Amino acid sequence: MAVKLTKVVATVGPSSESEDMLRKLIDAGVNIFRFNFKHNEIEWHEEIIRRVNTLAKELNTPIGVLLDLQGPEIRVKMSGEQLEIKQDVAIELGTPSFTISHPAILEHMQDGQFVVVNDGQFTFTLRKKEKQIFLLPFQTGVLMPNKSMNFPGADYPIDVLTARDLTGI
Repeated sequence: MAVKLTKVVATVGPSSESEDMLRKLIDAGVNIFRFNFKHNEIEWHEEIIRRVNTLAKELNTPIGVLLDLQGPEIRVKMSGEQLEIKQDVAIELGTPSFTISHPAILEHMQDGQFVVVNDGQFTFTLRKKEKQIFLLPFQTGVLMPNKSMNFPGADYPIDVLTARDLTGI
């Protein structure tokens, strides 16, 4: 018998949480159910994980459970309702009018650091000039407050598990 090396992962949500739908997904070949801990309450996750485990035992099929923990979110914070971004026009970061939800990490950023905002809608190069930090945009557009900001490859001191993540463990 050939060993199956590929695994099929399905995210469980409101449209797939019923026993009937979970059974259909297992019958269709799902090997692992992913639970996004950013959404729903811990009790909901516990209930559905028990449902998956019960089905796996009943069907005599090994089914994995993947817990996708939210981790820390770095968000854009601004005093206005929006910020007009113009390609190649630097924006100062770390001011009261434009900062991030964890401003202490800015001192750990390196000149030339790549920055991604709003799930990739905007990309920037971070520039340091003495104690000031600027973002040099690659695109033009309008940035709204509270959008995600990521620093791929950066090393900064921030807990990777949040209090919410730890309550589910």
